[in-house]
Amino acid sequence: SRLVSSFDKAWALFHDANLRQGIQWLETFPVGFKLNVPLTRNMGREITMLVQLQDNISSVIWGILPKEWLVRLLGCVSIFFGYTALAATLFDLLSIITAHIAIIATCFRAMHQCQLYLLAALWRLFRGKKKNVLRHRTDTMEYDSMQLLLGMILFTAVIFLFTTIFVYYAFFAILDVTIRLVAVILWFNYVLVRFNPMGKCILRERHPGWLTERLYLLEDTKLSSDSSRPVTHLKMVPRSFSSLIAESLSPYLTPPTRCIPLLIWEFISGAPCSLYQECL
Repeated sequence: SRLVSSFDKAWALFHDANLRQGIQWLETFPVGFKLNVPLTRNMGREITMLVQLQDNISSVIWGILPKEWLVRLLGCVSIFFGYTALAATLFDLLSIITAHIAIIATCFRAMHQCQLYLLAALWRLFRGKKKNVLRHRTDTMEYDSMQLLLGMILFTAVIFLFTTIFVYYAFFAILDVTIRLVAVILWFNYVLVRFNPMGKCILRERHPGWLTERLYLLEDTKLSSDSSRPVTHLKMVPRSFSSLIAESLSPYLTPPTRCIPLLIWEFISGAPCSLYQECL
């Protein structure tokens, strides 16, 4: 019961402090940004409705299945299937309960990427350029006055709405990246337990000669009856424990580590990190 109450307090604090109060903070010109008032109010209302819908669905689910049963179910999973099954179940539960944040972050990512594409296209229009998709290059093109006027109107609208979209995108992107980092921590725990080379380490401790790193020839006069004639024999160097652990865990820990700079680039450009889904 204490675990369930602490989880309820943490989840309520996350929703109230990071979502509801965050949305209200975004509607009050955060950090001195002059946002578009109608667009901010409409987006805040829609996001609040989505969060409220998720709360209603959660209340219905917890009304049918009490949280004490969920804790007992997780305990049974860990007892009968081990810690790896518990870590995988927690990873799936984290993805389910934060699905609304992932949806909102995906929508704002698409809007931010679309705005960057529009700004680049309209900037090429003012320079008398166009993007040649077939040849993957930028060609010169002449535009008439009506096209330039329409481009100026669109450029003005996009540049004035860019700050509003970017502030919302940055807020939900930070939340989404935080949730992904928690998922990566769960994945690290799963990998450390599932692919831990404990058997190899025990074998290395008891029989070092079975796991050799290299061999070299050694001359030793103590093994010979005649001290003037040295005996040549093979000397085995056993593998270190760190090399055994790195060999077992590196294929599974390297791809999530590579996702960290890709997540930073995703935050800047809005391009989704496909390697994150492939790794996890």
